[in-house]
Amino acid sequence: MGARTKHLIVIGLVALHVFMLAAYTLPSAYVPGKLHVLSVRYVRPLFHQQWHLFAPDPPLCSCALEVQVISGEWHPLVNASLDPLPRRMARHLAEYVQDGVAEGEHRPLPILQQAIRSMVHDITVETDSLQFRLVEECVQDPDLPKDRKTRITMLEFDRP
Repeated sequence: MGARTKHLIVIGLVALHVFMLAAYTLPSAYVPGKLHVLSVRYVRPLFHQQWHLFAPDPPLCSCALEVQVISGEWHPLVNASLDPLPRRMARHLAEYVQDGVAEGEHRPLPILQQAIRSMVHDITVETDSLQFRLVEECVQDPDLPKDRKTRITMLEFDRP
């Protein structure tokens, strides 16, 4: 194989690669259906990482679950000094509950209720009488992200 042939093959592969990337990124109105399907099958395994590489817009509300202890004080579901895993679990639980509250549901799914109760089991063995709430800190104006409004939603739990 001559140097000229190798050079043409490399140029052809680069051109094909750029063509497939263009077919993938252009609006679907400009790309025939079959070509779009081929470009998706080519590009996704190479580049698509499913981890929001280019930082999605941050949520307008942060949220946390709190529990009311016997003295009547409200405390975060998980102590901030704990290992990262329990803190992450509590954050995800709060996000799931927040999704339900956004849909008008103040009674979390039974599996979420069970998970929330299990996270406060070290506070007291008697978790049936505890009260829980969702605390959201919401940005009112995206131009003023530090100006937040607190929204508190009391959660209803089933009796075990």
